[in-house]
Amino acid sequence: MSKPRKKLKPAEEHYLWVSSGGICAFDECHQPLVFDDIGTIVNVADKAHVIAHSTDGPRGDEREKYGLSEEDIDSYKNLILFCKNHHKIVDDNEERYTPDILFEMKRKHEDWVRTRLQEVQSSIAIIHKTMGPPTDHITLANKMNLKMLGLISFQERLDDSPKIPWDQIKNKNLEKYRNIMELMKKYEGTVIDIFPLSQIPLLIHLGSLITDTIPVNIFQYDRNKQEWVLGSPGKVILEELGLKANTIIKNSKVLVVSIGITSKIEHEDITEVINLEESDFLEITVQDPKVDKVIFSEQVAEVKSCFKRKVEELIQENRYKEIHLFYAGPSGLAVEIGRSINANMWPHVHLYHFMYRNNPRYEDTFCI
Repeated sequence: MSKPRKKLKPAEEHYLWVSSGGICAFDECHQPLVFDDIGTIVNVADKAHVIAHSTDGPRGDEREKYGLSEEDIDSYKNLILFCKNHHKIVDDNEERYTPDILFEMKRKHEDWVRTRLQEVQSSIAIIHKTMGPPTDHITLANKMNLKMLGLISFQERLDDSPKIPWDQIKNKNLEKYRNIMELMKKYEGTVIDIFPLSQIPLLIHLGSLITDTIPVNIFQYDRNKQEWVLGSPGKVILEELGLKANTIIKNSKVLVVSIGITSKIEHEDITEVINLEESDFLEITVQDPKVDKVIFSEQVAEVKSCFKRKVEELIQENRYKEIHLFYAGPSGLAVEIGRSINANMWPHVHLYHFMYRNNPRYEDTFCI
């Protein structure tokens, strides 16, 4: 007997509909799933499972192959919006419509919707930039083809400050987060776009406030091209990250996490501020770390998933009292790392700021 189906959280339901554009995701169908029938709003959508909720259902025996847990099976990542006709066609033809084909159909459709939406997209924009000169939001909106219904701008030059007042800046982050929530209520259903280029602790903290229950677009700044990017262009083949997660377990109640994406994090720099000999250690690295190693949202999602999965496994096994997070990576990924931190399930996470010329090079800023 299968367990009852879990309902999507409101934010996840919203994300599923926005990412599908409110139209059938079957190739070339594009039938509107909600329409006005002489004053009555009619919903003809089916939330179809790629891998069935029940192991007896269509493709239901393949959940292990695709790494879907009991939590994931009813989540938006395993759901695709179809019209009723195409839902029946897909489930009646399992051999033809395999999970690979359906997941690819979902990805292609959502990419198509994202491209179309960006041409006329209305958004709440969050510009979080405390490194380098300020960004003109009007120029940014025109360049990104965005209609900004609301703007939260945190632009305060900190990269040339000899000493950053972390507690004060953290409180400003909280204030900006409250402003974001107010705009979300005012413009319900509007896309949130984040443009981050700030010190890492501030971005991780911002992400932890927003959490991963709120669907957002987090852009990254491509320093080589000097432009903001989101998903990869259509025919670009993304470089394999060579992602690795290595652990050293010493049965400690302290976990040190090192994420080296844009550069390698040297152990000697960490040991200047915390004793690695008496801590459990998780090191996440990529092959050939460099500034533009992780640029697009697909790559960000891969690193975020690895971080969240490994840390939560270790928390469950060892019940840590505190986590110390050392990070060298792009700004957009830093926000997503913060969105992975579950305040209800994780211990306090200490955040560190890197300055090469300082001694020690890592500064303990604050915890979340």
